This record gives sequence, structure tokens and C-alpha cells, in this order.
Amino acid sequence: VGQEFLEHFACVDADDTCACGTALKLGQRVIIEDVAEYARFAPHLGVASRTGYRGVNSTPLTERGTGLPLGMLSTLFREPYLPDEERLQLSDVLAAHAADLVSCHRAQLKLRESEEFLRLALEGGRMGTWEWDSETHLIKGDAAHQAWFGMPPQDRPMPNEAYWELMDPEEEEIGTKRAEDALDHGKDIQLELRVYPPNANLRWIAVRGRTRPG
Repeated sequence: VGQEFLEHFACVDADDTCACGTALKLGQRVIIEDVAEYARFAPHLGVASRTGYRGVNSTPLTERGTGLPLGMLSTLFREPYLPDEERLQLSDVLAAHAADLVSCHRAQLKLRESEEFLRLALEGGRMGTWEWDSETHLIKGDAAHQAWFGMPPQDRPMPNEAYWELMDPEEEEIGTKRAEDALDHGKDIQLELRVYPPNANLRWIAVRGRTRPG
């Protein structure tokens, strides 16, 4: 298809008389065997003629589970065309796959947006995030969390001891007991700790944590 076709049908609402508009309104597939013989398609005949199609099959794309409209899968045919049942089933399979891809893409965009909001909030609050695995005894922190302990940024998780050796022993013991108690009872933890970063002054760090199943 050409640019004229893409621009003409770039935005279609449910009141439009084209195939995809009608399919959106009805929430089901719409087949026009011959647009030249379909009176309601008259406003779009010029574009159809210049694009070079007569038959059209439009199938709504909906989100799995919610039924939320995501878009439209339209197939164009140069000559008048009426698909058989086998081709309609194939169209349904393609539409389902297309809908899943669109849903996945939308979810990824939302995730990136939420991650960016979180990053800005953490930077504004001068906060870092961390995760402690009670089975492996590894702590995975972001760059900000590592910086509070005077550590260089690194992606790999660090053993407990890498952090504990920079803390007051008594406070480390209290913090560990509170974390274990939180895991046992599904509670949040909140405490303040003194940290002695290498080549830096004493720091006080406020810690808040929440258990995560698994």
C-alpha cells in the first residue's frame, strides 16, 4: 500500500463507514467482498482505486483477557474476494498473534515509563535500592546504594560480608535479626545503621525493606 492509504486510514473511529471502522464498532470481523459495490464505502473509493484493491477483510485486535481494543488487522485484495472458512481461521490466528505482540509492546512501554519515574524519584530522594537473598546470602544493590557504602558501581551481587565489614558489628547483628524476623512473619523492616565507607566519614543510613515471596 502507498502513503496515501496509510495517511487516509491512520486514525479511524467506530462511526466511520470503512471496513475497519465498522469492525471496531461491531467488535467483530467485517468482510467487504467488493468495495465498489458497497454503498457505505463510497467516501473511501478514491483511495481504494488508487491503491488498487477491491476486497477487504478487517479483524479487530483485542487484548487477551480484557477485550480492550488494540488495533485492526486488514487484508486487501486486488479483485473482489470472499475468503473461505480455512482462510478465515488463518486470519483469526494471525490476529491473535498480532494482538499479543501489541499488548507486549504496550506493556514494555509502560514498564519503561514506570522505571523512569522510579529512577527520578530515587535520585530526588537520594535513595538507593537493594535486594537481599536469604538463601544465597547475596546482596544486589543499585549504583546509589553501593555509593552509600563507598563501593564502586558493579552489576554482580555481593556477599553479605562485603557490606557487613563496613558496618558496626552490633548494628549489623540487630539488622540481620530483624530481616530474618521479617522473612519469618512477612513483615516490613525499618532501622538506622552507621556505615564506615573506606576513605570517607561516618554515615547514617535509614533502611526500609519488605519481604518478597520466593
